[in-house]
Amino acid sequence: MIYTFDIHKRQKKPIKATEYRHNEGMRTAIAEVKPEDAPENGEYFGFRCVNGKFRLFMITLRDVKDETGTCTLTGTDAAMAELNSRVVKSLTLKDQGAAWAAYYALEGTGWELVTDINPD
Repeated sequence: MIYTFDIHKRQKKPIKATEYRHNEGMRTAIAEVKPEDAPENGEYFGFRCVNGKFRLFMITLRDVKDETGTCTLTGTDAAMAELNSRVVKSLTLKDQGAAWAAYYALEGTGWELVTDINPD
């Protein structure tokens, strides 16, 4: 059994998976389900891992195989997928200091830059 979630991580419904595999080292998972039950790319699926913890994966590939009547969902660890979409690899600002660069890099992430630190 796997659990499905929409793009806002709201639970949709549990569905029966004929198979699911988790690769901890690659931070990925694959689940095989019926095509009519399969969530879309960008949505999520999750399951309770063998260590007892619930794992959530963002669907990055949805592949329907007509010959077998199955849909393979490939997912990336949800936290990793979220961080990958937020990492700023480069930022170019002219005539701006480091504080402004950090401000623009963090804009819209929920993080904030505090520059007035008083150790007292």
